[in-house]
Amino acid sequence: MATVRIYKVAELLNTSSQEVIALLKRDHGIEVKSASSTIEEVVARQFVDRLARQRNISVPANASFADTPAAVVRGKKPGGKAPEPAKPAAPALPQGFEGLKFPNDGVLTRQWMEFLSQMSTTK
Repeated sequence: MATVRIYKVAELLNTSSQEVIALLKRDHGIEVKSASSTIEEVVARQFVDRLARQRNISVPANASFADTPAAVVRGKKPGGKAPEPAKPAAPALPQGFEGLKFPNDGVLTRQWMEFLSQMSTTK
């Protein structure tokens, strides 16, 4: 669920945060401590719509309740890190060595020795 800061509600209504806090407590029984406190976005939208009608204020239907404006994406992902480049495919193994697996114990087997020997001569 999205939440909205009290000061954002006050900005939309062109009023003070203290007045919004008092109205929320009086009309809705919602107690908040400061302008940086949050309420659910659904509650904020209903509150803004009702108060705007009472005061004959026009609030855009698509009014932004977000704390910050939406990030503009310009070829980079949010987070600042560039995507990792694709890793090159492993070279194909020579014929006869297709099932060769790297030894887990670190001991080179005869098959590995043959493979390494063949690879060093093919360069």
